[in-house]
Amino acid sequence: MTTRTARRLLALLALATLAPQGHAAGADCIRHTLTPAEELDAKAAAGAVVPRTTPFQIVDRCVTAQDTYAWIATERVRTREAQSWWEYTCRKGLSRWNCGDGEFHQLISVRVENAGRTQGVEAIAHDNLAPEAAREFAAAATRLYLNPSAHLPECGRRAQDARDWSSLKASDRPVPADGALVADVWSKAESYYADFNLTLRVVFAAKQADARAPQPQCWAFVPASG
Repeated sequence: MTTRTARRLLALLALATLAPQGHAAGADCIRHTLTPAEELDAKAAAGAVVPRTTPFQIVDRCVTAQDTYAWIATERVRTREAQSWWEYTCRKGLSRWNCGDGEFHQLISVRVENAGRTQGVEAIAHDNLAPEAAREFAAAATRLYLNPSAHLPECGRRAQDARDWSSLKASDRPVPADGALVADVWSKAESYYADFNLTLRVVFAAKQADARAPQPQCWAFVPASG
C-alpha cells in the first residue's frame, strides 16, 4: 500500500461530505477538477469495472502536469461489524480512460480506554482483513500510540541506532482533542501493520500467541514511497 493510496483512503472516511481534497495530497495537482467531458468519460470507464448494479461516485480528481486521475468509490454497505466499499483508481490515457482493479476496504469503529478517557479510532481494514482481526490490531496499536512511556524498538535499525518509542516527541504522535484517530490496518508477507496519520507505523508479527491481545513487534516512520 503506497502513501498516496493511504491518503486517498483517509479522505474516504468522510465520503458522504467529502470536499475535493485529500486523495492525491501527495501528488503535484494543478487542479482538483475535471472538465464535464472528462467526468463523463471517467464515469463510463468506471462503469466497465464496477459491478453493474452497484452505485458509485467520483470522490476526488487530480490533474498533474503529466496525468489526469479520478478516484471512484462505491456506495458503502453497512453491517453490524463494519462499513465496506470498493475503490478504483482511474487514469486518463492518450485516447481513453482506464480504471484499475478495485480495492476492498472496511471501516471499523474501535474504542480504547486511556488515562480515564475513551479514545475513538476509525480503523480502515485493507486486503480483506477480517473486521475482528483489524479491530484487535488497531486497538493494540492505539494503546501503544497513546502511551508516551512505552518501550518498543524501532524497526530495521541496528541496536545502537534504533530509537525507543519513548524517545518520540508529542508532535510525532498527535492525538485529536475532539475526534477519532485514523489507523490503516493491513497485512503483507509475515507482518501486520497499523499506520497512524500516514506517518507512524506499528508492526506486528503475523503469528500471535493471543489473537485477542496482539503484541507490537517494532515501530517505524512510514516511508515516503509507502
